[in-house]
Amino acid sequence: MPRPRPPNLSSFFASSPLSSPRRICRPPSRLPPRRNQSTLRPDILPLSHFIASPSAIPSSTPHDPAPYLPAPTPQTYHLERYGCQMNFADADLINSILQSSHFHPTSPTSADVILLVTCAIRDDAEQRIWRRLRDLQPLRARGGKIALLGCMAERLKHRLLEGERLVDVVCGPDAYRDLPSLLGEGGVNVMLSVDETYADIMPVQIDQGRKSAFVSIMRGCNNMCTYCIVPFTRGTHTRNNYPFSTSMSNSICLRMMANLRS
Repeated sequence: MPRPRPPNLSSFFASSPLSSPRRICRPPSRLPPRRNQSTLRPDILPLSHFIASPSAIPSSTPHDPAPYLPAPTPQTYHLERYGCQMNFADADLINSILQSSHFHPTSPTSADVILLVTCAIRDDAEQRIWRRLRDLQPLRARGGKIALLGCMAERLKHRLLEGERLVDVVCGPDAYRDLPSLLGEGGVNVMLSVDETYADIMPVQIDQGRKSAFVSIMRGCNNMCTYCIVPFTRGTHTRNNYPFSTSMSNSICLRMMANLRS
């Protein structure tokens, strides 16, 4: 029996792609410079067509106020202080907060808002405030507002809201930051805070010619003495650190010196 012939490998390799000549990759020829798209596609709008000029942009300020927005906030105020030195120090803080919100201090006869920083340590102090509130009711008849602040606002909040309603705003000692919004819309905020010290607010003295000032180094108290109302009206003990009190004192002294020189 004849033996089988081996396959012809030469023909196999000849037809294999390995035996085909190698292709040389050459870089493409240099493209011609790009022409303007407007000459290629006249129907394509340029980018400047979609950018409005500043004069064509409508103003975002409406000419007519929206009916659902609250009435404009009164711009003039007068502060009356009663009680201890802490209330006098708080009055300077309130003065700074209101002036930074574009309120302007004025006399009680021409003010849109009268704010009473009150005391609740004795009944005689509270009765004095009640008499003052009744005397100020003609201001509300003219469209003005009365704000009761301080310890009396914290202690008698339920009576102020549910009784005679002689005030428009009730604000506790730890809510003075909300006074601008409360005066604009009216309301109550008597929430006590565990960390509010007003450390970032520089007091503005009401009496510019005064040669002394009050610097708060602590607020509230934790002792809970049976004869004292401070823990219930000013909350727990919070205090400012020593560097803050020192820098605050220096700033107030420099401001008083500038007022005396002028």
